[in-house]
Amino acid sequence: MLERVAQTEPIARKLDQIEKQRAPVKFSHVIAPAQAFLSAVIARHAQKTVWMLCPSVRAQDSVYETILNWLPNAQFLPEAEFAAVENVLPDPEIAAERLALLAKIDSESGPHVIVTTRASLDQPAPKRGAVSSATLQIKRGTATTMEQLLEKLSGAGYDRVAQVTTRGQFAVRGGIVDLYSWQAPLPIRLEFFGDNVESLREFDIDTQTSVRDLSSRSSPKKNRKRKFQSVKAGLKADPRTSAVRFRIAISANSRSAIFYWRKRSATNSLSA
Repeated sequence: MLERVAQTEPIARKLDQIEKQRAPVKFSHVIAPAQAFLSAVIARHAQKTVWMLCPSVRAQDSVYETILNWLPNAQFLPEAEFAAVENVLPDPEIAAERLALLAKIDSESGPHVIVTTRASLDQPAPKRGAVSSATLQIKRGTATTMEQLLEKLSGAGYDRVAQVTTRGQFAVRGGIVDLYSWQAPLPIRLEFFGDNVESLREFDIDTQTSVRDLSSRSSPKKNRKRKFQSVKAGLKADPRTSAVRFRIAISANSRSAIFYWRKRSATNSLSA
């Protein structure tokens, strides 16, 4: 269906303008229910990494849930929650979700489709390459002693506890190590046999029972000296910016227009 709509005369003319780098390209009078579908048409045609900028978190949720019908690999970059009360940390699950997605974008060439908000792009994130360079890779069958692993975890800022209950912790029981990474959706359980990681499984934090077998898992290190910048600044400074060239801004006005920009060079701002 996406291809058929892209071939219709009005849409094909706009897509041709995009192909010829005539920016910005404006799709006017697009009703809200059609915004995600039209964005999917543009993203499929572009075949490049696309950042979809929504006017609010509510609009972001709606667009993301709808666009999955046509682009099931689309990604969701949430806004970080900043507490109004001093000395209260933001939601660690949202921070973990942001970190996991940014690490994926950093390590995979794409193309990606990321649904986000303008505010999310301005919020702090590790500099490009910082996550991958500070990640501990654990694989099943790896030849390493438990003592070496525990030393690496302690040096990376993880806390040793009796039972893992939150992110940034690890626990030891005999030849088993439980670890809750900063960005993984679930904690993992490593079982050693001699000097080898024999088993690697995800487990449920409430029941403490295994959920799924894994072949490998990455665990970012906690580095208080790591430099941060906004997501937007990281894209501008990225030498691969030529692969991150497209963005769609969905308007919140009564016309429900979609404005489409194509980023021409690494020196251009990502803001409209």
